[in-house]
Amino acid sequence: MRAFTLAGTLLLASCATTGGNVTGNAVGVTVNNVWNRNQAFPKADEHCRKYGKVARPTGNDSEYAFTFDCVTPD
Repeated sequence: MRAFTLAGTLLLASCATTGGNVTGNAVGVTVNNVWNRNQAFPKADEHCRKYGKVARPTGNDSEYAFTFDCVTPD
């Protein structure tokens, strides 16, 4: 039973992530594996700042995935 519990714990731990998988380029970015846009925005903004831009929500969100345009700051 102890081995089964340990195996289950290791299996669940392997599924855990730090959250916020970021995919994008200088034009836009998608942040997956977050609960809401407020959690996604800092990660998207950090990505866009690599290109001298800021993140702007697109509104094309799906469950746990949020998209942003990278735009030139005003």
